[in-house]
This record gives sequence, structure tokens and C-alpha cells, in this order.
Amino acid sequence: MLYNKELKKVQTMADCMVCHFFDKKNKKCNGIDKCCYEYDPKTKTAFSQKTKLPIKI
Repeated sequence: MLYNKELKKVQTMADCMVCHFFDKKNKKCNGIDKCCYEYDPKTKTAFSQKTKLPIKI
């Protein structure tokens, strides 16, 4: 599950299509750790994939 920091909500596939980091040619997200972060719904915390540390939302 991804959290979009710009939209301040959990990311859905529809949000990916309008994101400026989404590569429409290759259908690939390039916004991981730029605007989208891994999200744990139980603790409601977003994490950086590079450092594995929580991010202040």
C-alpha cells in the first residue's frame, strides 16, 4: 500500500494515472520515495524504502 504525500491520502491506481511521476509509455511509477511512500495501515505510518525509517506526514 502506498501513501501519496502530495495528495495526503492512500494512493489508488486512478491517482497513479494522473501523477506527474507516472511514466505512461512504460506504465511504471517513478515517484516512489519522491511523492509516494510505503504505508502501514495498522500503525498509520509511512516509511522510506531506502532507509526503512518512518516519514513525518
